[in-house]
Amino acid sequence: MTSRRFFRSLPVLLLAWRRVLGSLLLLASALATSIGAPPVWGQDLDPVLFVHGFGDCGSIWDTLRNDLQTNLGYPPQYLRAISLSADGTTYAVCRDGAPCECGAQELTGSNKTVANSIARAVQELLTATGKTRVDIVSHSMGGLSTRWYIAQVPGAAERVDTWISLAGANHGTNWDDPVGSGFCSTKPSVSAAAREVCPAFIEVEAEPDDQVQLTLNGIKGFKNPNNVQDETPYGFGEDNQLQREDSPPAEIPWRNSVTREPPTATRRVFYATIRCGDEVILPNESTTVDGAGGRTIDLTGLPEPAEETSPGNFRMTQLAFCHENIHQNLAVRQLVARLLQANTTVVNFDKPAPDHGRPACSGCGGFLDGLFDGIDFGTGQWAWEGEFSSDPTNNIYFRDSTGTSRTFQFSLAPRVLSSMRVFTANPNQGTLTLSDNQGQTLTQVVTPGSMQPVVTNWTLPSTTVTVDFTDGWALGIDDITYRR
Repeated sequence: MTSRRFFRSLPVLLLAWRRVLGSLLLLASALATSIGAPPVWGQDLDPVLFVHGFGDCGSIWDTLRNDLQTNLGYPPQYLRAISLSADGTTYAVCRDGAPCECGAQELTGSNKTVANSIARAVQELLTATGKTRVDIVSHSMGGLSTRWYIAQVPGAAERVDTWISLAGANHGTNWDDPVGSGFCSTKPSVSAAAREVCPAFIEVEAEPDDQVQLTLNGIKGFKNPNNVQDETPYGFGEDNQLQREDSPPAEIPWRNSVTREPPTATRRVFYATIRCGDEVILPNESTTVDGAGGRTIDLTGLPEPAEETSPGNFRMTQLAFCHENIHQNLAVRQLVARLLQANTTVVNFDKPAPDHGRPACSGCGGFLDGLFDGIDFGTGQWAWEGEFSSDPTNNIYFRDSTGTSRTFQFSLAPRVLSSMRVFTANPNQGTLTLSDNQGQTLTQVVTPGSMQPVVTNWTLPSTTVTVDFTDGWALGIDDITYRR
C-alpha cells in the first residue's frame, strides 16, 4: 500500500514509467508495430433519399449520387432518388447505380401530400438496406416537403439522421420570373405547392395553404423576435441564432422565445442548408433555418469558397444565378459529402491534439480531463500520449495503474459508439469489455503487437460508456468513432 500511494502521488513519474516499461516489453518480445485497418466506414453510412423541387425530377441527382458512390464508397442501393408525380401522391424510384430516366413536371399537389410520399419512400429505403435511419438531401421546394415530413409525420424524426437543403424554399419565396409568366403571380392559381411558398416569411394566415409555412416557421419565421416556433425540431444546433441577414443587427433583434424541441435518444437530426446568390428563392435568407448546425464542418480545400453565415447555414460566396444547377456545382457536391460525413465523428487525438491537461512528461502528452471533441472524459481518469507501442500517433489510456475500468460520456447528447482502435502494451493478450447505460456490451480479446479494430455493432445511443481491460492501463485507445 505504501508503494501504491507513493506512485499515485507522483503521476508524472508513473506516466513516464509506463512509456519506458511498455517500450522495453515491446523490444524484449520482438513485437511488430504494424497499423491495423481503420474503422469500417461502410457500416456507419446511412442510406440517402434525394428529393427534388417544383419543376424537376430525380435525374437532377445523378452527378451527386455518382460522386458519393465513387468517392465515399456508398453502395448504389443506398443512394435513392425519387421522381414525384404532379399531384405528389406517387413517385417513381430511380434505378440503383444508374442514371435516372424521368421527365420534369410541375408539382400541383401540396407539400403535405408529398411528405406522405416521402414517408413511404423512406420506409422502402430502410427496408431495402436493413438500416434504421436515412439522410435526406433536398432541393428548392423539396426543403419544405421534407421538413414537413420530419416535423409532422408521426415517427419520421426517429428515421432521419441528417437533413440537407440546397437552395431550399424554407421560408417561401417572392419570385416572379421576369422573362416568363411570373411564378408567384400565376402558379398559385393551379398549384397548391406554389401557394404554400408564396409569399416568403408569411405574417398572417390569409389562405389555408399558408399553414405549411406557419406550422414549420411560425409568423415571419426567424425575423419575428417573439416567434416561439422551433424551425428545426430535435436538431443539434442552438436556436435563436439567426437574424435578418440583409439588415443591420440593431434593426432585427435576436429571437429569445423559441419553445425548443431538443434532441432525444430516439429523435435527433442534424440540419444544414447550402445557398448561393439565388435568383429564385427571394430573399436569399429564406433558405436558412434557425437551429441548424451542431457539428464542426471543415470548409478548407473546397474548389470554391464557402462560409458558414450562421450555425449550419452555408453560403457559396462566389456562386450566383445557380438555383437550377446548384446540385451540379463541384464545391457544393463536396460540401454535401462533408455534411453527410458529419453524421460520424472520429476522435483521433491528433487533429486536434488535446490542448488541455497538465503535461505528464516531455514528449508524452498529458492528462486528459473534461471535454474533448464531443466526449467528456471526466476528471482523474484518462491521460493521452504521443507515439507509443503499436500506435505511431496520439492515443489515450488509463491515467494510472489502479483498477481495470474507466468511463467517458458523450457531452452534447447521447451518441452511438460505433468503433475504436486499440492495442495492449503488454506482451500478453488481455480482454476488453465495453458496456453502456443502455445495457449494450461487447467483449473482445486484444492481442499484442498491432492496432486492432473494435466494432461494437451497437444501435442505441449511449450517454455513458465503461471501458474495462484486464490489464488496466496497458490498454491504448485511438480513433473513437461515434455517430448520431
